[in-house]
Amino acid sequence: MRPMETIVLHFAVDLLRESLAWPLRILSSERLSATCLGLGVESADRATRRRLVIDVAAEHPSLHMAYLPKDFEPGSTGGPFGSLPGGLLRGVEEEGDPRLFGFALETTEGDRRRLLAAWTGRGGNLRLLDAEGIVIESLLRGGPTAGERYTPPPRTELDGTRSDPLELALQVADQPTEAWPKTLTRMGPRIGLAAAADAIARALRESADPEVAIPRALALLAARPPAAEPLLYLFPRRAEIAWPGRKFMTAEKLALPAAEIALYALPTFESFVAARKDPELWTLFGRAHAALVQRARDAGERARRLREVEQEGRRLVRLRASLLAERGAEGEGLAHRRFGEAILQNFAQIARGQAELIAQDWSAEGAPPLRIPLDPAKSAKENAESHFRKARRWNAVSRIERSDAS
Repeated sequence: MRPMETIVLHFAVDLLRESLAWPLRILSSERLSATCLGLGVESADRATRRRLVIDVAAEHPSLHMAYLPKDFEPGSTGGPFGSLPGGLLRGVEEEGDPRLFGFALETTEGDRRRLLAAWTGRGGNLRLLDAEGIVIESLLRGGPTAGERYTPPPRTELDGTRSDPLELALQVADQPTEAWPKTLTRMGPRIGLAAAADAIARALRESADPEVAIPRALALLAARPPAAEPLLYLFPRRAEIAWPGRKFMTAEKLALPAAEIALYALPTFESFVAARKDPELWTLFGRAHAALVQRARDAGERARRLREVEQEGRRLVRLRASLLAERGAEGEGLAHRRFGEAILQNFAQIARGQAELIAQDWSAEGAPPLRIPLDPAKSAKENAESHFRKARRWNAVSRIERSDAS
């Protein structure tokens, strides 16, 4: 879940707690995408109506408040969690793993429930649990299903287990420097990819030796001062990045996400900070989520088009093999063209159902007559077109062979 740092997730949860008047009444439930749930909520004082957006996708994780659409209508649009409207959201707390949060619910009948939001592993999930921890329903497949008990993972420290700097340096020694940030996010502290890339870039300005650069990058991450306010960084895929030791580097080569919210400034990427014109922090979260979703859509479209190109390539290979198989003997294409021309020249002499035409061959003086096979079920014109078509296909194969030879 690299596009969102664990510390940013906790910031979002704290912001939820502090900026809303709890409990929140649930007005609506809507599945915004395969991995995203939108809950229309109203604050206890009825002063605020918003949509709580919970996206557990690995490519575009998010937890933020958004404005309700103008055509908003209370109720459920169907799908998972359709029983939630009318109930209350009473609070949200971490549950064991730092990327696992439970929203305390109360149904219209007064029953206690928990909406468990997990941003863990390669992907996350949303599960509705009863008071005994039994799964009622889930947003996605995987893990405990309806009727089974959910056991949260054991509580861990927020920083996770830090790798030994020199051990980490040895592991990246044979990798190009643009691969170091991704390794750092996997084996170092729980940080986002942009933060890791920023630390690596600054460390490389002092030394390209991994035994020097990696410890330096980890030190920079540990000592980074908090920003005055959260910062949104937007990284277009083709954006050029200043990278020590490389003349040309892009956000795509560094595998940077489309967007990342940081609670610490990233000096290497100052030109990619999106100025915050709206004083509301949720705007940053919404923009980051939208950018990540669009990047995922673009990647899906590129993959679809690539599959189409590959399928067309395979079709052309099969067509080539078919054409070569029916090429026939040398000169057969010219013979088919002569047959077609002879049929047209003797059009009036051909009767329906005739199986053969004997015609004069004018291609060379003294040439023997042409014996032209005809399809009795076709007209003279259709027989001529058939021979011309075979001639064109033969010529197409000949062009392929000449292309292969060159």
